[in-house]
Amino acid sequence: MEHALVFASIIIGVAISDQIVSLHRLLRSGQPIKWHWAQPWFAALVLLLNVMIWWSIVGEQKATLTIGEFLPILVQLILLALLTIATFPDRSGPEGVDLAAFYQSNRRYQWSLLALTLTWSMLADIGEAIQQGAPFWSAVPAKPKTRWCSGS
Repeated sequence: MEHALVFASIIIGVAISDQIVSLHRLLRSGQPIKWHWAQPWFAALVLLLNVMIWWSIVGEQKATLTIGEFLPILVQLILLALLTIATFPDRSGPEGVDLAAFYQSNRRYQWSLLALTLTWSMLADIGEAIQQGAPFWSAVPAKPKTRWCSGS
C-alpha cells in the first residue's frame, strides 16, 4: 500500500503543480486578465477534490494492494489529473485572457470530467464493497470517517 500511496501522491502532485504553474503564468503574463468568478471557483473546487481524494487514499487501512485493486484507483487519479490540468489556461495571447470566455469554452469538458471522476469513484467504492461480500449500499458511509477538527 505504501508504494501505491507514493504513486498516487506523485500523480496528484504533478496535477496540482500544473494547476499552480498555469495560475502563475496567468498572473505573470503581463497581459490583461478579464476576471470572472466561475473559473477560479471551479479551480478551487478541483483543488479541494484533489486533497479529499488523496486524503481518502491515505486513510486506507489495507496492508497490501493487488494490481487489480489499484487499477480503479489509477483510473480515478488519471481522470482527476486531467480535470486539474484543465482548470486554468496554459497560455495567454497578446490580447490577454478572458476567464469568462475560457470557462464558457471549457465548461462541458470540465464538468463532464468532474462528473466522470465522481461517478468512477462511487462505482469503484461499490465494486470494492461487493468484492468484500457486502451489499452495494454499504459503500456509502452512514457517518463520515474524517474528523475535521480535534476536540469533543
